[in-house]
Amino acid sequence: ITESETNQELFKHRFPKRHISEVQISANGKIIACKIGYWACEWKVYDVDSGNQIRFILRHSNGKIWKVESNRIENSSSYYSQEEIKQCEFVKNDSKLLLCRDIDENKYQVELWDIENGRYHRSFQVPKMIEKRYDGKYTISQRHSDLWLKYVKYLDKDCATLITTYDNVVGLFSDSAFERIAIDFTQHVESSFQPIFESNKDIINIDVSDDHSLIGIFCWLRNVIILKIEAGHVDSYLSINVMQDIYDLSFISGSKRLAIYNPQCKYPVQDCDLANYKGMWIPVASAPLTLISPPNSNTSYEMDKSDWAVIGDTPVIANLFQNGRKAEYILQILRGEKLDQTSKHFLDRSYDRIFLYNNYEFIVLLRLDKCHKRDCIKDNSLIHYHVIITQIKYVQGFTRSALNQCREIVVLPMRDDVNRLTVLLSKYRKSDQTLIFALKTEYLDKNEKLLIMKTCVETGETDYYLDNSSEQCRNIKVIYCDNCNLIIHQYSATISMTSVKYYTLGADRSKINLYTEHHYDQWNGLTCKIVLPEEEESAASVQFSRFWNKIRNNISRLISNKAGAEVRCSSFEDKCALVTEWGSDDGNLFAEYHTDKYQCTEYFLIQKGQEKIMVNSYCEVLMKSSLDNIQHLDYEPDIFANIENVWPKKFFIGVDRIRSKIYFYDHETMRLLHTVHSPNISNPFKIKGNEQQSLFICKDGKAERYCVIKIQSGNKSTING
Repeated sequence: ITESETNQELFKHRFPKRHISEVQISANGKIIACKIGYWACEWKVYDVDSGNQIRFILRHSNGKIWKVESNRIENSSSYYSQEEIKQCEFVKNDSKLLLCRDIDENKYQVELWDIENGRYHRSFQVPKMIEKRYDGKYTISQRHSDLWLKYVKYLDKDCATLITTYDNVVGLFSDSAFERIAIDFTQHVESSFQPIFESNKDIINIDVSDDHSLIGIFCWLRNVIILKIEAGHVDSYLSINVMQDIYDLSFISGSKRLAIYNPQCKYPVQDCDLANYKGMWIPVASAPLTLISPPNSNTSYEMDKSDWAVIGDTPVIANLFQNGRKAEYILQILRGEKLDQTSKHFLDRSYDRIFLYNNYEFIVLLRLDKCHKRDCIKDNSLIHYHVIITQIKYVQGFTRSALNQCREIVVLPMRDDVNRLTVLLSKYRKSDQTLIFALKTEYLDKNEKLLIMKTCVETGETDYYLDNSSEQCRNIKVIYCDNCNLIIHQYSATISMTSVKYYTLGADRSKINLYTEHHYDQWNGLTCKIVLPEEEESAASVQFSRFWNKIRNNISRLISNKAGAEVRCSSFEDKCALVTEWGSDDGNLFAEYHTDKYQCTEYFLIQKGQEKIMVNSYCEVLMKSSLDNIQHLDYEPDIFANIENVWPKKFFIGVDRIRSKIYFYDHETMRLLHTVHSPNISNPFKIKGNEQQSLFICKDGKAERYCVIKIQSGNKSTING
């Protein structure tokens, strides 16, 4: 048993070779009861804090109330009935017990008992089965093919009310007088039964809030309906769509929050704070509320794209859903440490990518439209792309359209054999309010070219650069990117060489330029040092050299094959060669990495001030240092995609996907401060945080789920999924 907010394990017990068929937890969370087995079953009760078993004897009885005091359980009340008890539960936020039992073939009797003194309080008789007449009213039925009673709940707010669920219908039996001790609602069902909700699916479960003002109804896999009750009638309703199938739901005691549960998901509990849904309640003009399908349901939608960021102190996730059959598109926004859905936008077009930035308060949607019309562009190019950007601020509630800030920023002329454009990365440069995009232009012959765009979000002024310096390039990968520098790695088929290219992105209105490039044989390997400038307007210093360890291995192999002699080169000689080439400090850093360990011979040492990182050609961070403090990442390295984590203000963060751990290091001493290992993060894929590094969002690669990690005093962390 874990605490949902912190994921702290509260209780754990093993039952070897026994099947746990049911678990119950007391309202205060201090007592747990486990039902072991199905037919020959027994109950075991434990104290959660101590983990000790509380012993008691359960004899056969139709109904009992057990009182727990310290480490003892005593039978306080017993209820005997000759008829079968269909339902037995405590009334929420009340000292009453609800029992529902058989009377005859057509009736159930619902009894309320006072727990404090063990006395009978009052009772209601309700029909077992009902049917809907031609005039829309319901009446008692004796046919087994009609609607059967499934659940009963009791409301004790403005008037005594029974909430009854008959297959796909939820209705109320109300007694406004509060005086009658025994009421038979089966006599005049047509007038006494008030249907409040109907659907085309059977009701799976319902629940009632502590203050008896809200009813939660679950009948669709990914939708929950909340009904607000006023004076025994439905005042309004709320529809909540979730991104995972629902197994059960429950209102959290003492709050306006709803817990949605699915034990088969990596994140089994989803916490919905109803306070975030102000303005989304829909008035109900007349009962019953009839829904053939869940409103704005995600059941027929598939998640297409998503992005996430921590903006200020607010975690934000943006998801794009699409329904291909209906050509409908939805943007869903989750906010806050609980990642509650706060708004939903219905878009009139699809988008290729969605972006969030921790230093920009808008969601950016990017669309690339391939066009063949000749009148769109002045020159003779037939093929061109319309680049469209939409910016959306986080608005509470639901909107039918979010395209009021849609803008076509540029028309890109292209060759006729262009197949598609793929976005490699995007950044927001706050200093001049500029969005930067790096794209890969893919052609029909599988060759690629780099396309860089930057656009001012205020004026829409756009500059783009298509690299035509070399033909037949493939496998373009970004090695490093910040606000003013971009370094890529690619294979140039024309010269059968690998290339590293360094571009300056231009501060303010200055142009994008290819600053320098280096071609080499990948078989020979590469060591490269990049010294980033202190000022953004300046260019970085880039030095290249071959990887000595790879050259010596190649020579040894050639001599051995041709002459039949064995030539051994020690690692000491390799290290000396690197130290001679790069100096003592950098040479020793390069010498740490050997081809037999990482199966890679291309390494990039990037320096910014007194800090350095080592990156390989697979875009993985292998080492981080500050002054003389060095941390080698021996676990599976983190994908080098979020530059804010590499030059941190507080923590350098490493991700071990194999062991499902996240490591927080001091950014100066590189000492390990904290390790996050949560059952909710089985495969940490990427982690992003705010500029202050007080909040982070981690994406789980396997489950496609998100967790919020909050740094508390003493560098401790809490996790919300």
